[in-house]
Amino acid sequence: MESWCQRTLTLGKYTVTIFLGFFCTLLVEPIRCVDERFLWKPNSEVVIQGVGNGIEWFTRNETRPNHYRILMVQGDNMMVAARNHFYNISMISLQENMHSEWNASSSAVNSCTIRDKPENCQNYIRVIALNETNLFVCGTNAFKPICRSYDIEHGSYVTRYEYNGVGKCPFDPKHNSTAILVDKHLFTATVTDTSGRDPLIFREMIRTEQHDSRWLNEPDFVSSFEYGDKVYFIYREAAVENINCGKVVFSRIARVCKADQGGLRSLGGIWTTFYKARLNCSIPGEFPFYFNEVEHATNVLSGNHVSSRKFDKSHDIFYAIFNTPENSAPASAVCAFSMKQVIKTFKGRFKGQKSAGHNWLPVSKDETPNPHPEACQQNSKRIDDETLNFIKSHPLMNDAVPSLGDQPILVYTGFNYRFTRVAVHPQYQAVDGRKYDILFIGTNDGHVLKVVNIDQGKKVRSIVIEEIKVFHHGAKVEGLEVYHNFGMEKLVIVSSDDIVSIPLHRCHEKKSCKECVALQDPYCSWLDGKCSAFTSQGEISQIQDIRYGFHARCEEEEINDHRPIESRNHLTTAEFIPTPIFIGSLVFVFLLASGLGFIVGFKVSTCKDSQDNDSTIDDATANLRVHQENDHYYAKPDNRAPTKYNNYWDGSPRAGKVPNNGSEFRPVNTYTNVKGKTYL
Repeated sequence: MESWCQRTLTLGKYTVTIFLGFFCTLLVEPIRCVDERFLWKPNSEVVIQGVGNGIEWFTRNETRPNHYRILMVQGDNMMVAARNHFYNISMISLQENMHSEWNASSSAVNSCTIRDKPENCQNYIRVIALNETNLFVCGTNAFKPICRSYDIEHGSYVTRYEYNGVGKCPFDPKHNSTAILVDKHLFTATVTDTSGRDPLIFREMIRTEQHDSRWLNEPDFVSSFEYGDKVYFIYREAAVENINCGKVVFSRIARVCKADQGGLRSLGGIWTTFYKARLNCSIPGEFPFYFNEVEHATNVLSGNHVSSRKFDKSHDIFYAIFNTPENSAPASAVCAFSMKQVIKTFKGRFKGQKSAGHNWLPVSKDETPNPHPEACQQNSKRIDDETLNFIKSHPLMNDAVPSLGDQPILVYTGFNYRFTRVAVHPQYQAVDGRKYDILFIGTNDGHVLKVVNIDQGKKVRSIVIEEIKVFHHGAKVEGLEVYHNFGMEKLVIVSSDDIVSIPLHRCHEKKSCKECVALQDPYCSWLDGKCSAFTSQGEISQIQDIRYGFHARCEEEEINDHRPIESRNHLTTAEFIPTPIFIGSLVFVFLLASGLGFIVGFKVSTCKDSQDNDSTIDDATANLRVHQENDHYYAKPDNRAPTKYNNYWDGSPRAGKVPNNGSEFRPVNTYTNVKGKTYL
């Protein structure tokens, strides 16, 4: 029969459980507790439904899946690739300007279906490039890449000729690639075989070194852009310099000179100006937390990762999305990089190894050619063989390119989603005269976050203005583009099967001054009794506060909105404002728990004393038996019955009989510090 003391202990356990449950119930709504979003909550949550209010959808009658991708934006129009189709679409109305259907050849399909699935044996368009007179398009053509040149006549595309697409377009639609047309030359980064084992960065008659892991090692290409006299490529790859410590993926930025012709004897038909460096997006600290896998990057834009004054100069920068590996703790980040720092890195020291068994170390200046080989040459065939041999064996720079501010703009950790795309409206001027880069971040479950860094110095303090649910079926955001021209502003969002455009803001949905200002949205201000888009007219009378989300001119009214106020420790946190009801409930629970705890504690203590008195002889008898079994004890100085310590064993060799002496015993205590609180 169960004793009274045992029933008391059971009652104590249930009391603690009920207390904790009640306490968390009180806390969960005011502060959203400690969930997978690290406490940050957007100022506003929006759901996109139907059409109207500036929402437009692109519709076609083709059967799904469409596999849409934005491959090029030019003025008011964008070129969208799909499966067996490509489109010229207006970014203003999402109406089709021109369209062409291009199916895989029957011979390629017949050959493909023997070894692959029918859905892969299609023509997935992967390259679209436009010059003054012609359009160049490349597709996978059922694993036999092919390219076409089109003329534009009377509002339609007319095929001029076809040519082999190997080296310009991937075989497999799953392989990532990028391409850019520069000075009438097509620069591509792709693979030249069906297995993806021969990656290359290519221009007519010139490529990267083949089958040399020091140059490219299992890369996933992300984007490319032109800057100055060079073309840059962003990708991720297995880090060859880390191979002695295990396989890990690093993010890279590589560059080649536009006019590179390759070497005369050594490096004939091979780039003589290919160099690469690591992109460092990490949370700083004694042991930095790295986001190693770049997912997407913008083109170079004139902006600033922090807010700037009206007359401050902007900088040439780009933003990029980074993720942790799939088998790691899920986390995403957005980092910004300066082209000035990128150029500085490529003018720095190289990294190399003396032989395959040696570590990768910085190359001394004495071993580096003089002048520094990073500069573009008018005629690369005049470079001497000694310099070419150095270039061939030293494509990697020693230093990584640091992110602006040495930390991410925004970090998300959790299982709900990962970041996939980023688009930027740079240097938007707010009421206070300061300029902000406004970021739109797409996720793999159909959401878009609108983010701004509100800090006025060099630090990062980002807020999430809006979290917008765009695709209700949770489709991955595959493309994002900000369109702003002559007062017409749109955000175009693309998934594999849908294209939608929405306004950049929803100011009109806020009905009070406090709600409007609390958004901290540079687009929105309070004027003439309504929340509307900020305009330069009437700037003095408009009410807005980006940094704090509060303005004294707003009427005093209570808003039940616990919005994020700033980013701390690189995470946007939520400010908790206690209400009288919550405080009263908290006091009541505390007093109730204290009373129950005293009663249960007193009864348990009484039971324990009684049990101790009854079991002294039994313990002494058992002590001898357990000692003989060689268990782990620590003898007390007064030679009374030894006390047994229960610790978790980690499987390491026995280090002795004293607890925590050596590696045999390790106390397991995990905790998380969150804004002054400790969660066990």
